[in-house]
Amino acid sequence: MTELSAMFEEDKAPAAEAVTQTPSAASASVRQKLDDWEASLPGLMTRFPTVKVGTLYCVYKVQLNPDVDFRDIQAEAHIRAIPLSGRSLHQAKVLLGIEKPRPTAPRRRKAAPVVEDDEPEDFVAMPYSREEEETALRRTAVMQGEVPLDVEGLLRGAIRSAVEKKNAVYRKAIGDVLALLDEVLAADDDET
Repeated sequence: MTELSAMFEEDKAPAAEAVTQTPSAASASVRQKLDDWEASLPGLMTRFPTVKVGTLYCVYKVQLNPDVDFRDIQAEAHIRAIPLSGRSLHQAKVLLGIEKPRPTAPRRRKAAPVVEDDEPEDFVAMPYSREEEETALRRTAVMQGEVPLDVEGLLRGAIRSAVEKKNAVYRKAIGDVLALLDEVLAADDDET
């Protein structure tokens, strides 16, 4: 039995050594991967001097695997405390020539600068209707700080003014139709 127990002890000893070596080997391989990124960072920074670290990390990962998923990169970057934006992977692929840049939306133009006229500051243009005159006077009073702004009243006035303009158009159209009808009826009476 001593030979048998010695045989089992010989089998156990190498397994115990392997277990003790596995964590150190694993930590060495993880450290080696970190060193690869850390070693390639200065070269990437000289190659792309104006690019942020997150995009440089994506460039590093895309060079290793062009089909890498953003979520994988994001998880690894989070572990390494590297900030990533949503466009980092796309920008990295553009830098490497794998993808074309996306077109940018047209920017809004800035408002033209206000040119002062020779008119006095309190000059108010002549309004077209009584409501427009009241609205202009209210605006002037609000701008000068005399009266608090009444948004609801301004909206009601604007709506009332628009309705009256439409009604005037309809009244004119109805008047034209009635005048045409009178002419037709008068011509019909003359014929009989």
